[in-house]
Amino acid sequence: MNIKVVFFDIDDTLYDHSYHVHHAISALREKHSFLQEYSIEHLRELSHQFLEEVHERLLRGEISVEASRKIRWEKFLETVGQKDIDAMTIANFYSRSYYEAERAVPGSIELLRSLSASYNIGVISNNLLEEQLKKMHRIGVSDYIEIFAISEEVGAAKPDPKIFETALDRAGVTPEEAIYIGDSWTNDVLGALNARIRPIWFNRKGIASYDPSIQEISSFEPKENVLSYIRSEIPTPQITSAEPAKL
Repeated sequence: MNIKVVFFDIDDTLYDHSYHVHHAISALREKHSFLQEYSIEHLRELSHQFLEEVHERLLRGEISVEASRKIRWEKFLETVGQKDIDAMTIANFYSRSYYEAERAVPGSIELLRSLSASYNIGVISNNLLEEQLKKMHRIGVSDYIEIFAISEEVGAAKPDPKIFETALDRAGVTPEEAIYIGDSWTNDVLGALNARIRPIWFNRKGIASYDPSIQEISSFEPKENVLSYIRSEIPTPQITSAEPAKL
């Protein structure tokens, strides 16, 4: 087995989305007393729920970015009993707080730097092309990325094999010559397996594995541990039948 390219997911794999969300929700809760009766975790779950709902519509081209923000925070405010508050005021404060905390996942830049000496590096991500390219630039990883397949421009989203196959074609490699690292069991692990690519599950949350045959890591530090997984010559696992909870 001669691995030539290592593909990564972006959000919550290279781009520390969960950290940014925690920072923004904490700031929002501190600013508004009506949110302080709820835990940060509960507010994060609400925010994530409504983000997922509008994000699907956004990717399908049904609504604009601005409309998605307005709808998301209108639903959030209605749920916490504050539907008379201007949703865009909340949305704008949240966005400012989110981007104040923007960073790469710890250890990711050092890992990419080491990998770039021996492998091509790519990303496969569900989102808007411009948004993903800009965030990679802002966190300092774009210099290491040579191939990308983003759902908006590919016309297919993970776990659809098409987006993985597009990335393989752009890299000029076979599935056996690639590895894919991502945090979502459904989108990343099962998506990669459906495209016959060996996955490594980036399991930062310490969730019990759905299939012990899948390699997993919980951190990019120390990078030597991650490199050893990438270099290990193991066959790509068969498609797992596990049905994971939503991650």
